[in-house]
Amino acid sequence: FAPYFANLITSERMLDDGVLPEAFAKVYPCLRPAGGLIWFAGPATKNNFHAETVRMWCGAAHPAGDRTAWLEGKQQFQGSWPTWIYRRGLLPGTGEWSHQYAAPDNASCSRDDTIRGDMSVLWWGRPGARPMPDRGNRNPSPVSAGGRLYVQGDRTLFGMDAYNGTILWFLQIPTMRRTNIPRDGSNMVATDDILYLALGDRCLGLEGATGRRLFDFKVPRKTADSVRLGSSTQGARPGSSTQGARLEPSAQAVYNWGYLAAIEDRVLGSNVRRGAQYLGDDGEWFEEFETSATARVTSENLFARDRHTGKLLWNYTGGVIMNSTITASPELVWFIESRNVAARLATSSRLYTEMLQDQYLVAVEVDTGNVRWTHPIDLSQCQYMTYLCYSEGKLVLTGTDQDQVFHTYVYYATDGESLWEHHAKAKKEHHSGKLDHPTIVGNRLYLNKHVFDLSSGSVLEIDPFDWHGCGVMSASAHTLFRRFEFHGMYDLHTKKRTEFLGIRSGCWLSLIPSGGLLLAPESSAGCSCDHAIQTSIAYVPRSALQAGLDER
Repeated sequence: FAPYFANLITSERMLDDGVLPEAFAKVYPCLRPAGGLIWFAGPATKNNFHAETVRMWCGAAHPAGDRTAWLEGKQQFQGSWPTWIYRRGLLPGTGEWSHQYAAPDNASCSRDDTIRGDMSVLWWGRPGARPMPDRGNRNPSPVSAGGRLYVQGDRTLFGMDAYNGTILWFLQIPTMRRTNIPRDGSNMVATDDILYLALGDRCLGLEGATGRRLFDFKVPRKTADSVRLGSSTQGARPGSSTQGARLEPSAQAVYNWGYLAAIEDRVLGSNVRRGAQYLGDDGEWFEEFETSATARVTSENLFARDRHTGKLLWNYTGGVIMNSTITASPELVWFIESRNVAARLATSSRLYTEMLQDQYLVAVEVDTGNVRWTHPIDLSQCQYMTYLCYSEGKLVLTGTDQDQVFHTYVYYATDGESLWEHHAKAKKEHHSGKLDHPTIVGNRLYLNKHVFDLSSGSVLEIDPFDWHGCGVMSASAHTLFRRFEFHGMYDLHTKKRTEFLGIRSGCWLSLIPSGGLLLAPESSAGCSCDHAIQTSIAYVPRSALQAGLDER
Protein backbone atom coordinates (compact mmCIF):
# COMPACT_ATOMS: atom_id res chain seq x y z
CA PHE A 1 0.00 0.00 0.00
CA ALA A 2 0.98 3.61 -0.54
CA PRO A 3 1.93 5.56 2.57
CA TYR A 4 -0.55 7.94 4.18
CA PHE A 5 -3.59 6.79 2.17
CA ALA A 6 -5.92 5.53 4.94
CA ASN A 7 -8.19 7.97 6.77
CA LEU A 8 -9.35 5.16 9.06
CA ILE A 9 -7.75 1.86 10.05
CA THR A 10 -9.72 -0.68 12.05
CA SER A 11 -9.67 -4.45 12.52
CA GLU A 12 -12.40 -7.01 12.02
CA ARG A 13 -10.21 -9.60 13.70
CA MET A 14 -9.95 -7.41 16.77
CA LEU A 15 -13.69 -6.83 16.79
CA ASP A 16 -14.57 -10.54 16.52
CA ASP A 17 -11.82 -12.21 18.49
CA GLY A 18 -10.00 -9.51 20.44
CA VAL A 19 -6.79 -10.23 18.50
CA LEU A 20 -4.66 -7.32 17.35
CA PRO A 21 -3.89 -7.13 13.62
CA GLU A 22 -0.54 -7.51 11.89
CA ALA A 23 2.61 -5.87 13.13
CA PHE A 24 2.24 -2.21 13.98
CA ALA A 25 5.17 -1.35 11.69
CA LYS A 26 3.12 -2.57 8.70
CA VAL A 27 -0.08 -0.78 9.65
CA TYR A 28 1.13 2.61 10.81
CA PRO A 29 2.82 3.94 7.62
CA CYS A 30 -0.52 3.65 5.78
CA LEU A 31 -2.29 6.01 8.19
CA ARG A 32 -2.97 9.53 6.96
CA PRO A 33 -1.11 12.20 8.95
CA ALA A 34 -2.96 15.21 10.36
CA GLY A 35 -6.03 13.38 11.60
CA GLY A 36 -5.99 9.76 10.41
CA LEU A 37 -7.63 7.41 12.95
CA ILE A 38 -6.77 3.96 14.21
CA TRP A 39 -9.96 2.72 15.88
CA PHE A 40 -10.11 -0.62 17.69
CA ALA A 41 -13.04 -2.23 19.44
CA GLY A 42 -13.14 -5.65 21.03
CA PRO A 43 -15.47 -7.85 23.03
CA ALA A 44 -15.39 -7.13 26.75
CA THR A 45 -15.07 -10.85 27.48
CA LYS A 46 -11.58 -10.91 26.02
CA ASN A 47 -8.87 -10.34 28.60
CA ASN A 48 -6.14 -8.94 26.37
CA PHE A 49 -7.67 -5.62 25.37
CA HIS A 50 -5.92 -3.06 27.55
CA ALA A 51 -3.17 -0.46 27.33
CA GLU A 52 -0.36 -2.91 28.04
CA THR A 53 -1.46 -5.03 25.09
CA VAL A 54 -1.27 -2.02 22.80
CA ARG A 55 2.13 -1.19 24.26
CA MET A 56 3.38 -4.68 23.45
CA TRP A 57 1.84 -4.55 19.98
CA CYS A 58 3.81 -1.39 19.22
CA GLY A 59 6.96 -3.10 20.41
CA ALA A 60 10.13 -1.11 19.77
CA ALA A 61 8.87 0.29 16.47
CA HIS A 62 7.51 3.61 17.70
CA PRO A 63 7.14 6.33 15.05
CA ALA A 64 9.53 9.20 15.60
CA GLY A 65 7.80 12.16 17.21
CA ASP A 66 4.53 10.30 17.82
CA ARG A 67 5.43 7.88 20.61
CA THR A 68 3.76 9.80 23.43
CA ALA A 69 0.60 10.44 21.46
CA TRP A 70 0.29 6.77 20.55
CA LEU A 71 0.75 5.40 24.03
CA GLU A 72 -1.70 7.92 25.43
CA GLY A 73 -4.44 6.82 23.09
CA LYS A 74 -7.89 6.86 24.64
CA GLN A 75 -9.43 3.66 25.99
CA GLN A 76 -13.17 4.15 26.13
CA PHE A 77 -16.22 2.01 26.78
CA GLN A 78 -19.35 2.14 24.69
CA GLY A 79 -21.77 -0.20 26.39
CA SER A 80 -19.98 -3.51 26.67
CA TRP A 81 -17.54 -2.69 23.88
CA PRO A 82 -14.19 -1.24 24.98
CA THR A 83 -12.73 0.96 22.24
CA TRP A 84 -9.29 2.43 21.74
CA ILE A 85 -8.75 5.40 19.42
CA TYR A 86 -5.58 7.05 18.18
CA ARG A 87 -5.50 10.20 16.07
CA ARG A 88 -2.30 10.70 14.11
CA GLY A 89 -0.77 14.18 14.27
CA LEU A 90 1.26 16.19 11.81
CA LEU A 91 4.39 14.66 10.34
CA PRO A 92 7.43 15.87 12.30
CA GLY A 93 9.37 18.62 10.55
CA THR A 94 6.74 19.50 7.98
CA GLY A 95 5.53 22.97 7.03
CA GLU A 96 2.37 24.29 5.40
CA TRP A 97 1.41 26.49 2.47
CA SER A 98 -1.48 28.42 3.98
CA HIS A 99 -1.23 31.68 1.97
CA GLN A 100 -0.51 32.74 -1.59
CA TYR A 101 3.24 32.80 -0.96
CA ALA A 102 3.30 30.15 1.80
CA ALA A 103 2.72 32.48 4.78
CA PRO A 104 1.83 36.13 5.44
CA ASP A 105 5.55 36.95 5.09
CA ASN A 106 5.34 36.40 1.29
CA ALA A 107 8.71 34.59 1.32
CA SER A 108 7.42 31.68 -0.85
CA CYS A 109 9.01 29.11 1.45
CA SER A 110 7.03 26.60 3.52
CA ARG A 111 10.13 25.75 5.60
CA ASP A 112 9.16 22.08 5.28
CA ASP A 113 12.21 20.12 6.42
CA THR A 114 11.13 16.75 4.99
CA ILE A 115 10.73 17.40 1.25
CA ARG A 116 14.08 16.58 -0.27
CA GLY A 117 15.85 13.96 -2.36
CA ASP A 118 14.21 11.74 -4.95
CA MET A 119 10.45 12.02 -5.25
CA SER A 120 7.76 9.58 -6.32
CA VAL A 121 4.10 9.91 -7.24
CA LEU A 122 1.80 9.51 -4.23
CA TRP A 123 -1.54 10.08 -5.99
CA TRP A 124 -2.91 11.65 -9.14
CA GLY A 125 -6.35 12.39 -10.59
CA ARG A 126 -9.04 15.01 -10.34
CA PRO A 127 -9.56 17.86 -10.69
CA GLY A 128 -8.42 17.82 -14.28
CA ALA A 129 -8.40 20.65 -16.80
CA ARG A 130 -12.14 20.95 -17.45
CA PRO A 131 -13.16 22.91 -14.30
CA MET A 132 -10.00 25.05 -14.17
CA PRO A 133 -9.48 28.63 -15.42
CA ASP A 134 -7.11 29.50 -18.23
CA ARG A 135 -3.55 29.23 -16.96
CA GLY A 136 -2.49 32.61 -18.40
CA ASN A 137 -4.51 34.76 -16.02
CA ARG A 138 -1.97 34.51 -13.15
CA ASN A 139 -4.47 32.83 -10.86
CA PRO A 140 -4.28 32.40 -7.04
CA SER A 141 -2.14 29.52 -5.84
CA PRO A 142 -3.65 26.50 -4.10
CA VAL A 143 -3.31 26.51 -0.32
CA SER A 144 -2.90 23.67 2.16
CA ALA A 145 -3.10 23.27 5.93
CA GLY A 146 -4.17 20.59 8.38
CA GLY A 147 -3.70 17.83 5.80
CA ARG A 148 -6.18 19.40 3.37
CA LEU A 149 -5.66 20.98 -0.04
CA TYR A 150 -7.85 23.79 -1.40
CA VAL A 151 -7.91 24.39 -5.15
CA GLN A 152 -9.63 27.27 -6.90
CA GLY A 153 -11.07 26.38 -10.29
CA ASP A 154 -13.10 28.46 -12.71
CA ARG A 155 -15.61 29.77 -10.16
CA THR A 156 -15.44 26.34 -8.55
CA LEU A 157 -13.76 25.60 -5.23
CA PHE A 158 -12.43 22.15 -4.27
CA GLY A 159 -11.64 20.93 -0.78
CA MET A 160 -9.40 17.85 -0.96
CA ASP A 161 -7.53 15.39 1.21
CA ALA A 162 -3.88 16.28 0.60
CA TYR A 163 -2.63 12.75 1.37
CA ASN A 164 -4.87 10.64 -0.88
CA GLY A 165 -6.35 13.14 -3.34
CA THR A 166 -9.97 12.52 -2.38
CA ILE A 167 -12.26 15.43 -3.24
CA LEU A 168 -14.04 16.00 0.06
CA TRP A 169 -16.36 18.72 -1.23
CA PHE A 170 -16.75 21.31 -3.95
CA LEU A 171 -18.70 24.53 -4.30
CA GLN A 172 -19.74 26.38 -7.44
CA ILE A 173 -19.48 30.11 -6.71
CA PRO A 174 -20.32 32.32 -9.72
CA THR A 175 -18.89 35.48 -8.11
CA MET A 176 -15.56 33.93 -7.02
CA ARG A 177 -12.82 35.21 -9.27
CA ARG A 178 -9.45 36.87 -8.82
CA THR A 179 -6.55 37.08 -11.30
CA ASN A 180 -3.40 39.14 -12.03
CA ILE A 181 -2.01 38.20 -8.64
CA PRO A 182 1.30 40.06 -9.29
CA ARG A 183 -0.71 43.29 -8.92
CA ASP A 184 -3.05 42.14 -6.16
CA GLY A 185 -3.24 39.36 -3.56
CA SER A 186 -5.01 36.04 -3.16
CA ASN A 187 -8.61 35.65 -2.04
CA MET A 188 -8.15 32.51 0.10
CA VAL A 189 -6.20 31.49 3.20
CA ALA A 190 -6.15 28.16 5.03
CA THR A 191 -5.82 27.35 8.71
CA ASP A 192 -5.91 23.89 10.29
CA ASP A 193 -9.68 24.04 10.66
CA ILE A 194 -11.07 26.77 8.40
CA LEU A 195 -10.68 28.01 4.84
CA TYR A 196 -11.16 31.79 4.65
CA LEU A 197 -12.46 33.04 1.30
CA ALA A 198 -12.83 36.69 0.30
CA LEU A 199 -16.02 36.99 -1.70
CA GLY A 200 -17.60 40.31 -2.58
CA ASP A 201 -17.87 42.53 0.48
CA ARG A 202 -17.20 39.75 2.97
CA CYS A 203 -14.93 36.93 4.04
CA LEU A 204 -16.52 33.49 4.32
CA GLY A 205 -15.34 30.92 6.83
CA LEU A 206 -15.72 27.41 5.38
CA GLU A 207 -15.25 24.29 7.48
CA GLY A 208 -12.15 22.59 6.09
CA ALA A 209 -13.50 19.05 6.30
CA THR A 210 -16.94 19.65 4.77
CA GLY A 211 -17.03 23.05 3.05
CA ARG A 212 -19.92 24.02 5.32
CA ARG A 213 -20.31 27.77 5.69
CA LEU A 214 -19.60 28.63 9.31
CA PHE A 215 -19.73 32.43 9.22
CA ASP A 216 -19.05 35.50 7.14
CA PHE A 217 -17.42 38.77 8.14
CA LYS A 218 -18.14 42.00 6.25
CA VAL A 219 -15.65 44.72 5.46
CA PRO A 220 -15.98 47.48 8.08
CA ARG A 221 -17.63 50.73 7.17
CA LYS A 222 -15.18 53.54 6.45
CA THR A 223 -16.03 56.72 8.32
CA ALA A 224 -14.70 60.23 7.82
CA ASP A 225 -13.55 60.29 11.44
CA SER A 226 -11.06 57.49 10.84
CA VAL A 227 -9.57 58.86 7.62
CA ARG A 228 -6.29 60.47 8.60
CA LEU A 229 -2.73 59.67 7.72
CA GLY A 230 -0.96 57.02 9.76
CA SER A 231 -3.79 56.33 12.19
CA SER A 232 -6.05 53.53 13.34
CA THR A 233 -9.49 53.64 14.90
CA GLN A 234 -7.82 52.90 18.23
CA GLY A 235 -5.52 55.92 17.93
CA ALA A 236 -1.99 56.27 16.63
CA ARG A 237 1.05 55.35 18.64
CA PRO A 238 2.76 58.43 20.12
CA GLY A 239 5.22 59.85 17.62
CA SER A 240 3.53 58.27 14.58
CA SER A 241 2.58 60.31 11.55
CA THR A 242 -0.91 61.84 11.81
CA GLN A 243 -0.46 64.91 9.65
CA GLY A 244 -2.37 65.54 6.47
CA ALA A 245 -5.71 66.83 5.29
CA ARG A 246 -8.93 65.13 6.26
CA LEU A 247 -10.65 63.65 3.20
CA GLU A 248 -14.30 62.73 3.04
CA PRO A 249 -14.87 59.28 1.54
CA SER A 250 -17.40 58.97 -1.25
CA ALA A 251 -20.87 58.15 0.03
CA GLN A 252 -21.52 56.11 -3.13
CA ALA A 253 -18.42 53.89 -2.82
CA VAL A 254 -19.13 50.16 -2.54
CA TYR A 255 -16.30 48.04 -1.17
CA ASN A 256 -15.12 44.48 -1.62
CA TRP A 257 -12.89 42.52 0.72
CA GLY A 258 -9.38 42.88 -0.73
CA TYR A 259 -6.29 41.67 1.12
CA LEU A 260 -6.64 38.50 3.20
CA ALA A 261 -4.35 36.86 5.76
CA ALA A 262 -4.71 34.82 8.96
CA ILE A 263 -2.25 35.42 11.80
CA GLU A 264 -2.86 33.42 14.96
CA ASP A 265 -6.37 34.44 16.14
CA ARG A 266 -6.70 37.35 13.73
CA VAL A 267 -7.81 37.65 10.15
CA LEU A 268 -6.50 40.71 8.28
CA GLY A 269 -8.44 42.36 5.50
CA SER A 270 -8.79 45.56 3.52
CA ASN A 271 -11.42 47.61 1.67
CA VAL A 272 -11.16 47.70 -2.13
CA ARG A 273 -13.62 49.59 -4.28
CA ARG A 274 -15.84 47.22 -6.19
CA GLY A 275 -14.71 46.72 -9.79
CA ALA A 276 -10.99 47.12 -9.08
CA GLN A 277 -10.10 43.42 -8.84
CA TYR A 278 -9.02 41.70 -12.04
CA LEU A 279 -11.29 38.94 -13.40
CA GLY A 280 -9.34 37.71 -16.44
CA ASP A 281 -12.48 36.69 -18.31
CA ASP A 282 -11.20 37.90 -21.67
CA GLY A 283 -8.10 35.72 -21.90
CA GLU A 284 -5.70 38.31 -20.46
CA TRP A 285 -2.12 37.28 -19.80
CA PHE A 286 -1.22 40.54 -17.96
CA GLU A 287 2.21 40.39 -19.54
CA GLU A 288 2.86 43.59 -21.49
CA PHE A 289 3.71 47.00 -20.11
CA GLU A 290 0.35 48.74 -20.33
CA THR A 291 -1.88 50.28 -17.70
CA SER A 292 -4.61 47.68 -18.21
CA ALA A 293 -2.16 45.00 -17.00
CA THR A 294 0.17 46.81 -14.59
CA ALA A 295 -2.23 49.01 -12.59
CA ARG A 296 -2.17 47.99 -8.92
CA VAL A 297 -5.20 46.92 -6.93
CA THR A 298 -5.14 49.15 -3.87
CA SER A 299 -6.92 49.41 -0.52
CA GLU A 300 -8.21 52.40 1.39
CA ASN A 301 -7.66 50.81 4.79
CA LEU A 302 -6.30 47.73 6.55
CA PHE A 303 -8.14 46.07 9.43
CA ALA A 304 -8.09 43.07 11.76
CA ARG A 305 -10.99 40.96 13.00
CA ASP A 306 -11.05 38.09 15.47
CA ARG A 307 -10.93 35.11 13.11
CA HIS A 308 -13.48 33.15 15.14
CA THR A 309 -16.03 35.80 16.14
CA GLY A 310 -15.51 38.53 13.55
CA LYS A 311 -15.10 41.24 16.18
CA LEU A 312 -13.37 44.28 14.69
CA LEU A 313 -10.08 44.75 16.55
CA TRP A 314 -8.60 47.72 14.68
CA ASN A 315 -8.93 49.63 11.42
CA TYR A 316 -5.91 51.49 10.01
CA THR A 317 -6.78 54.33 7.63
CA GLY A 318 -3.82 56.21 6.22
CA GLY A 319 -2.73 56.52 2.60
CA VAL A 320 -3.72 54.27 -0.29
CA ILE A 321 -2.19 50.82 0.27
CA MET A 322 -0.69 48.66 -2.48
CA ASN A 323 -2.13 45.16 -1.91
CA SER A 324 0.82 43.30 -3.46
CA THR A 325 3.12 44.77 -0.80
CA ILE A 326 1.21 43.84 2.36
CA THR A 327 3.35 41.39 4.33
CA ALA A 328 3.29 40.35 7.96
CA SER A 329 4.94 38.57 10.86
CA PRO A 330 3.13 37.64 14.08
CA GLU A 331 4.09 41.07 15.50
CA LEU A 332 4.08 43.57 12.62
CA VAL A 333 2.45 44.11 9.25
CA TRP A 334 4.30 46.19 6.64
CA PHE A 335 3.12 47.76 3.39
CA ILE A 336 3.70 50.53 0.86
CA GLU A 337 1.13 53.30 0.78
CA SER A 338 0.81 56.39 -1.39
CA ARG A 339 -0.16 59.66 0.25
CA ASN A 340 -0.55 61.33 -3.11
CA VAL A 341 -3.72 63.43 -3.12
CA ALA A 342 -4.69 62.13 -6.58
CA ALA A 343 -4.51 58.55 -5.29
CA ARG A 344 -6.60 59.37 -2.24
CA LEU A 345 -9.26 61.17 -4.28
CA ALA A 346 -9.43 58.54 -7.03
CA THR A 347 -12.82 56.92 -7.59
CA SER A 348 -11.23 53.55 -8.41
CA SER A 349 -8.98 51.25 -6.39
CA ARG A 350 -7.09 50.15 -9.51
CA LEU A 351 -4.35 52.76 -9.81
CA TYR A 352 -1.04 53.19 -11.60
CA THR A 353 0.69 56.58 -11.86
CA GLU A 354 -0.85 57.80 -8.62
CA MET A 355 0.62 54.86 -6.67
CA LEU A 356 4.20 55.56 -7.79
CA GLN A 357 4.26 58.97 -6.08
CA ASP A 358 4.50 60.13 -2.45
CA GLN A 359 5.22 56.60 -1.21
CA TYR A 360 5.83 55.49 2.37
CA LEU A 361 6.96 52.22 3.90
CA VAL A 362 4.78 51.69 6.96
CA ALA A 363 4.86 49.23 9.87
CA VAL A 364 1.85 48.75 12.14
CA GLU A 365 1.35 46.41 15.07
CA VAL A 366 -0.68 43.27 14.41
CA ASP A 367 -2.22 43.39 17.89
CA THR A 368 -3.36 47.02 17.88
CA GLY A 369 -3.05 48.51 14.39
CA ASN A 370 -0.95 51.33 15.87
CA VAL A 371 1.83 52.71 13.73
CA ARG A 372 5.26 51.46 14.80
CA TRP A 373 7.19 53.52 12.23
CA THR A 374 6.89 55.08 8.79
CA HIS A 375 9.51 56.17 6.22
CA PRO A 376 9.25 58.04 2.92
CA ILE A 377 10.46 55.86 0.08
CA ASP A 378 10.87 56.15 -3.69
CA LEU A 379 9.82 53.06 -5.63
CA SER A 380 8.90 54.91 -8.81
CA GLN A 381 11.20 52.60 -10.76
CA CYS A 382 9.11 49.57 -9.77
CA GLN A 383 6.83 50.09 -12.72
CA TYR A 384 5.85 46.58 -13.84
CA MET A 385 5.03 45.37 -10.31
CA THR A 386 6.03 45.89 -6.67
CA TYR A 387 6.56 43.08 -4.14
CA LEU A 388 7.37 43.13 -0.43
CA CYS A 389 8.61 40.08 1.52
CA TYR A 390 9.85 39.46 5.05
CA SER A 391 12.40 36.99 6.41
CA GLU A 392 15.15 36.82 9.01
CA GLY A 393 14.41 40.34 10.30
CA LYS A 394 14.71 41.85 6.80
CA LEU A 395 12.23 43.38 4.35
CA VAL A 396 12.81 42.80 0.64
CA LEU A 397 11.23 45.25 -1.81
CA THR A 398 11.55 44.65 -5.52
CA GLY A 399 10.08 45.48 -8.92
CA THR A 400 11.12 46.10 -12.51
CA ASP A 401 11.03 49.18 -14.72
CA GLN A 402 9.99 49.58 -18.36
CA ASP A 403 13.46 48.45 -19.45
CA GLN A 404 13.01 45.22 -17.44
CA VAL A 405 15.65 46.11 -14.86
CA PHE A 406 15.09 44.64 -11.39
CA HIS A 407 15.40 47.17 -8.56
CA THR A 408 15.77 45.43 -5.20
CA TYR A 409 15.93 47.16 -1.82
CA VAL A 410 16.45 45.50 1.56
CA TYR A 411 15.59 47.14 4.90
CA TYR A 412 15.72 46.25 8.57
CA ALA A 413 12.21 45.20 9.55
CA THR A 414 12.46 46.67 13.05
CA ASP A 415 12.94 50.29 12.01
CA GLY A 416 12.90 50.49 8.19
CA GLU A 417 16.53 51.56 7.87
CA SER A 418 18.16 50.72 4.55
CA LEU A 419 20.54 47.73 4.48
CA TRP A 420 21.46 47.23 0.81
CA GLU A 421 20.14 47.51 -2.72
CA HIS A 422 20.82 45.87 -6.07
CA HIS A 423 19.93 46.68 -9.69
CA ALA A 424 20.21 44.24 -12.60
CA LYS A 425 18.62 43.57 -15.97
CA ALA A 426 16.17 40.67 -16.06
CA LYS A 427 18.26 37.55 -16.71
CA LYS A 428 15.36 35.64 -18.18
CA GLU A 429 14.17 37.56 -21.23
CA HIS A 430 11.07 35.54 -22.03
CA HIS A 431 8.05 33.96 -20.34
CA SER A 432 7.60 36.66 -17.69
CA GLY A 433 11.17 36.70 -16.42
CA LYS A 434 10.66 40.38 -15.64
CA LEU A 435 7.85 39.49 -13.18
CA ASP A 436 9.88 37.12 -11.03
CA HIS A 437 8.77 36.98 -7.39
CA PRO A 438 11.36 36.63 -4.58
CA THR A 439 11.86 33.35 -2.76
CA ILE A 440 13.73 33.40 0.55
CA VAL A 441 15.17 30.27 2.17
CA GLY A 442 16.93 31.01 5.43
CA ASN A 443 19.49 33.72 4.73
CA ARG A 444 19.40 33.24 0.94
CA LEU A 445 17.33 35.38 -1.43
CA TYR A 446 16.53 33.85 -4.83
CA LEU A 447 15.47 36.42 -7.42
CA ASN A 448 16.09 37.02 -11.12
CA LYS A 449 18.45 34.00 -11.29
CA HIS A 450 20.58 35.61 -8.56
CA VAL A 451 21.33 34.07 -5.20
CA PHE A 452 21.94 36.82 -2.62
CA ASP A 453 23.21 36.73 0.92
CA LEU A 454 20.22 38.36 2.58
CA SER A 455 22.31 40.07 5.25
CA SER A 456 24.97 41.64 3.04
CA GLY A 457 23.55 41.70 -0.48
CA SER A 458 26.54 39.77 -1.83
CA VAL A 459 25.76 37.90 -5.03
CA LEU A 460 26.69 34.30 -4.28
CA GLU A 461 25.65 32.82 -7.61
CA ILE A 462 23.95 33.62 -10.91
CA ASP A 463 22.11 30.61 -12.30
CA PRO A 464 22.89 30.09 -16.01
CA PHE A 465 20.02 27.63 -16.51
CA ASP A 466 17.35 29.03 -18.88
CA TRP A 467 14.05 27.35 -18.09
CA HIS A 468 11.07 27.60 -20.40
CA GLY A 469 8.13 28.06 -18.07
CA CYS A 470 6.48 31.32 -17.05
CA GLY A 471 5.61 30.48 -13.43
CA VAL A 472 7.45 31.59 -10.31
CA MET A 473 9.37 29.70 -7.67
CA SER A 474 8.33 28.03 -4.43
CA ALA A 475 10.54 26.37 -1.84
CA SER A 476 10.81 24.00 1.07
CA ALA A 477 13.74 24.20 3.47
CA HIS A 478 15.98 22.18 1.11
CA THR A 479 14.46 22.33 -2.37
CA LEU A 480 13.27 24.86 -4.95
CA PHE A 481 10.31 24.13 -7.22
CA ARG A 482 9.21 25.77 -10.45
CA ARG A 483 8.29 24.92 -13.99
CA PHE A 484 11.30 24.21 -16.21
CA GLU A 485 9.50 22.75 -19.22
CA PHE A 486 7.54 20.40 -16.99
CA HIS A 487 7.25 20.27 -13.19
CA GLY A 488 10.79 20.86 -11.92
CA MET A 489 12.76 20.78 -8.67
CA TYR A 490 16.25 21.85 -7.66
CA ASP A 491 18.05 20.40 -4.64
CA LEU A 492 19.83 23.19 -2.78
CA HIS A 493 22.45 20.84 -1.37
CA THR A 494 23.34 18.56 -4.30
CA LYS A 495 22.52 21.17 -7.04
CA LYS A 496 20.63 18.42 -8.84
CA ARG A 497 17.77 19.37 -11.18
CA THR A 498 14.87 16.98 -11.63
CA GLU A 499 11.98 17.25 -14.06
CA PHE A 500 8.70 15.31 -13.94
CA LEU A 501 8.01 14.79 -17.62
CA GLY A 502 4.70 15.21 -19.40
CA ILE A 503 3.02 17.52 -16.93
CA ARG A 504 3.36 21.27 -16.39
CA SER A 505 2.36 23.89 -13.86
CA GLY A 506 0.56 27.17 -14.42
CA CYS A 507 1.65 30.68 -15.32
CA TRP A 508 2.10 31.88 -11.77
CA LEU A 509 2.48 29.66 -8.68
CA SER A 510 0.95 26.18 -8.42
CA LEU A 511 3.65 23.86 -7.00
CA ILE A 512 3.32 23.98 -3.21
CA PRO A 513 5.49 21.99 -0.75
CA SER A 514 3.28 21.33 2.25
CA GLY A 515 2.76 18.63 4.87
CA GLY A 516 5.69 16.52 3.64
CA LEU A 517 4.37 16.47 0.05
CA LEU A 518 4.81 18.44 -3.15
CA LEU A 519 1.23 19.23 -4.17
CA ALA A 520 0.58 20.17 -7.80
CA PRO A 521 -3.09 20.64 -8.69
CA GLU A 522 -3.85 20.88 -12.40
CA SER A 523 -3.16 24.43 -13.61
CA SER A 524 -2.27 24.12 -17.32
CA ALA A 525 -5.79 24.48 -18.72
CA GLY A 526 -5.86 26.46 -21.96
CA CYS A 527 -2.18 25.89 -22.73
CA SER A 528 -1.29 25.18 -26.36
CA CYS A 529 2.13 23.76 -25.42
CA ASP A 530 2.78 20.12 -26.24
CA HIS A 531 2.17 18.55 -22.82
CA ALA A 532 0.47 15.19 -22.67
CA ILE A 533 -0.95 15.02 -19.17
CA GLN A 534 -3.39 17.40 -17.49
CA THR A 535 -3.98 16.11 -13.99
CA SER A 536 -3.62 16.99 -10.35
CA ILE A 537 -0.76 15.14 -8.71
CA ALA A 538 1.08 14.81 -5.42
CA TYR A 539 4.70 13.75 -4.97
CA VAL A 540 6.23 12.23 -1.86
CA PRO A 541 9.91 11.72 -0.95
CA ARG A 542 10.90 8.17 -1.90
CA SER A 543 12.22 7.63 1.59
CA ALA A 544 8.59 7.61 2.75
CA LEU A 545 7.94 4.61 0.49
CA GLN A 546 10.55 2.53 2.27
CA ALA A 547 9.47 -0.19 4.63
CA GLY A 548 9.34 0.67 8.31
CA LEU A 549 8.67 3.92 10.05
CA ASP A 550 11.32 6.24 8.65
CA GLU A 551 9.26 9.35 7.87
CA ARG A 552 11.97 11.73 6.70
